[in-house]
Amino acid sequence: MAKPFPRQRPLPQFLEKRLWSGALLCIGSFAVAGAVAYGISSHSENEELLSESNVLAAGVGPVDVQTTSWFESLQKSATTFVFGLIMFCLAGPLLTWNECQAARYYRMLFRARDAIRTSQGKENLNADKRVIEKEEKLICIYGTLDTKSRCLRDEAFDFEIKHCVRLRRRVEMYQWVETKHSKTTKDAFGNKRTETRYSYAKEWRSQAVSSSGFREQHGHENPEWWIGCFSETKNIPEADFGRKAEMVLRQAAIEQMNWFTKENLSIPFESLEAKISAAGQIGGGGKGGGGKTCMPIDESGAYYAYTGNSALHNPEVGDVKVTYEWIPDSEASNQKVTVMGKQVGKSLAAWNDGGDFCYDSAGGCILSALCFCYTMGSNKSAYAIGDNDDDDDDEADEEAGVVAGSGSKADYKTFSGGSADDESNKSKGFFELLNAAQGIHKASALLKGNEDSARCFQFALRLIGWLMMFFGLYCIFEPITALLDIIPIVGPVVRASIFLLCLIVTLLLSVVIISVAWFSSRPKLVIGFLIVVVAVCGGVIWWNNHHPASAQPSML
Repeated sequence: MAKPFPRQRPLPQFLEKRLWSGALLCIGSFAVAGAVAYGISSHSENEELLSESNVLAAGVGPVDVQTTSWFESLQKSATTFVFGLIMFCLAGPLLTWNECQAARYYRMLFRARDAIRTSQGKENLNADKRVIEKEEKLICIYGTLDTKSRCLRDEAFDFEIKHCVRLRRRVEMYQWVETKHSKTTKDAFGNKRTETRYSYAKEWRSQAVSSSGFREQHGHENPEWWIGCFSETKNIPEADFGRKAEMVLRQAAIEQMNWFTKENLSIPFESLEAKISAAGQIGGGGKGGGGKTCMPIDESGAYYAYTGNSALHNPEVGDVKVTYEWIPDSEASNQKVTVMGKQVGKSLAAWNDGGDFCYDSAGGCILSALCFCYTMGSNKSAYAIGDNDDDDDDEADEEAGVVAGSGSKADYKTFSGGSADDESNKSKGFFELLNAAQGIHKASALLKGNEDSARCFQFALRLIGWLMMFFGLYCIFEPITALLDIIPIVGPVVRASIFLLCLIVTLLLSVVIISVAWFSSRPKLVIGFLIVVVAVCGGVIWWNNHHPASAQPSML
């Protein structure tokens, strides 16, 4: 017979008292530390405000002082509570919607990869040496972009530029800008004192800044926007693409080109000088433009400014700077262009995968609201399609049917069961795909670039959703913290504790919501995960039933 274990002895009384004393000492130390930290921060804020008041007294800017009593703060806390409740309730749907749409977009990218594998079987095709015949198919082609005799005209300054696909004009005026800085302190009775400092600086702005709403208007007057035009981007209506393919790129594809540059750009200075000088005379004297001179900023001919009598590096209020950037065609830049989109006749349009994913409907998004986060993106090889286009293999490709799109019939399947050829039976998806890039690029590189951009946006929305949830929950507790602010030590300690509580709770809750949405948008992964969980749980139950733990004697 096994010898019973001896009964566990209670802790000695002196040791138990020391444990209780230590716990109470820790709690008391935390409260005192919080109160001391609060007092130090309030004292430092008061000293900072005092130093700012001395600076403002020297004439830097005015200061507004507003005092709010503890009772007024308690009344305002009700509004803060409602605002926090609304923000907290909206954070969950935002996180869920973000995960649903991210899954939808990533799946669309992989469908695009399969569609390109089916249509052309290569990473890209050379439109300068091929005739592209892939109607209604997603393709990735590169070639020469040529505007030919087309000119892009800037009506504001009455000049034209050749070999220009896009022209971006940025008009800025040197103006006064007002900035506010507020500091709030509390006294021992919960009353708040808010000091708002107004500072003024001269900056280049692309929009008119009205000085009529300034706290201190004297000495900070801004002139009217006398130049008569604003920042604008102009596009050429269409451009030829591919010497042998003889395709045409129109507005949808041209707007995807964003590699603006100042190199080799030549703007007729006479046109700007005449227009700006005339506008300056109409603007009148003073700081509106009269008596000033128009001059180029540098030798590149890409920048122009309407400067005053002072030096260029020291502009006056009311001076105007006009900046130009452009996207040249292949003849001016010696660079080819890669475009990925759906062929429609001799042009390229946006491609979509049909919009048959379950989260295209409101019901699917509601279902997802019932998620550990996927943080790793796919590598470029995940979008790999095939080899690059090799001009020496043109005849072999044509015999294999690659160029005409008559290759394998194993078209990629949509999630509703249809094939890529059933375009008439597919509705328009939420996302569309149309890319343009300077140089020769693979389709897999463009798809990977789309994924990276979408992932950055997804993480930004995750952060915004969590911040909404955190600040919303913290605002919900505002009536409690405002009520306890009148108690010098308890108020700061409770506010810090609530802050920490809201931080932990919202982090856990946002992770749960994101995880549920992520898993619910990937049903195959969920099924596999559930199979693993059921197998592990069944194995544990079977082991416990067949290998019961030996009963251990109680410790007497």
